[in-house]
Amino acid sequence: IEAVNLPRVIACNASVKLATGLTPVASMPTVDQQEGIAAHYVAASVLSGKFTDPLEFVERQTPNGVWVSPEIAENVAIYVNYCTEHYYQVPTIKTWVESTATFEVPGARIGCRPDFVGFDSATNTLFIEDFKYGHRLVEAEMNWTLIADAIGAMLAYNLTPDHVVLAISQPRPFHPDGKRREWPISGDYLRQLYGWLSRFFVDQPENLATGPHCSGCLAVAFCPAARQAEFNAVDVASKLVIRDDMGEEDIRQALLTIERASDALELRADALRDLAKTRIRQGKIIGDYVIEPTYGHYAVKAEFKDPAILKVLTGVDVTDTKLVSKTEMIRRGVSQAMADAITYRPTTGEKLVRRNANNRAKRLFGKQP
Repeated sequence: IEAVNLPRVIACNASVKLATGLTPVASMPTVDQQEGIAAHYVAASVLSGKFTDPLEFVERQTPNGVWVSPEIAENVAIYVNYCTEHYYQVPTIKTWVESTATFEVPGARIGCRPDFVGFDSATNTLFIEDFKYGHRLVEAEMNWTLIADAIGAMLAYNLTPDHVVLAISQPRPFHPDGKRREWPISGDYLRQLYGWLSRFFVDQPENLATGPHCSGCLAVAFCPAARQAEFNAVDVASKLVIRDDMGEEDIRQALLTIERASDALELRADALRDLAKTRIRQGKIIGDYVIEPTYGHYAVKAEFKDPAILKVLTGVDVTDTKLVSKTEMIRRGVSQAMADAITYRPTTGEKLVRRNANNRAKRLFGKQP
């Protein structure tokens, strides 16, 4: 079981047996997925010392074929700069970058490859940093992928930490707690979680449960619980009455219900789309559906990237001088205060977002470590 799948397995442990013998549905990675792979490659290359700055990758191609844009490099820089400033500049901290930390518990082998591990011998503190490039928000608290990475690092490097900090770095989407969220726990609590996980695969009765974790399950297209959730979602969406005189609490509850129903339907739809594309590639016919290619923005072919070659071929200068990004300004020596003063982030509209009341309370009143 890969650590990234552990939250799903813990929430729905019967999914392991249900997916036995199934192979991942072949599908082309989305643009976001390809960029995420490229972003991780850039981050690991810089943190492992092969390069000194993510911006060096701009207009370079990563092994998975993605040309690194200034946006990708700038987002990676947020994560890399934090690690550089808080770990590499502290002489008592030893670091590991994307190193294997797989371990075994009764009934399962947990595959771990944490993005970044740091251990401060002065404070006996273990740090786990997980870099997320996607837009779907991920929380650090009780995140079993992070917990497994910490357990794996503790065992692989023979550490006995007194303190543990589990962190998510997610530079792209807005989050009220910022681009980096952390969950500090004691070393004793991490060892308690390790003990619980060691018993989980032999003690827990098998159970099917739906939720956001279904998106990574191989068996979601065949799962009876997911199918029931789909029917329930359709039933809820078709029967919910919306009136102008609804109270605020009624609006809130109705939105929560509709969003949950929408999520359940979208999970099933994604799984069925992937399955349909696989069958069509195999020569089968899915009535009313065909596969069509999707395209990104036009880009100059690699062999014509040189501006001099382009000018000879086209007869005109097709390059354009433009202002550098805020991150590049700071890298070139512009002060943070000046960069803040001369730049801004334009709004592109507005959206309704759901705020977590529990997290909001923690920000207002604090939380006892």
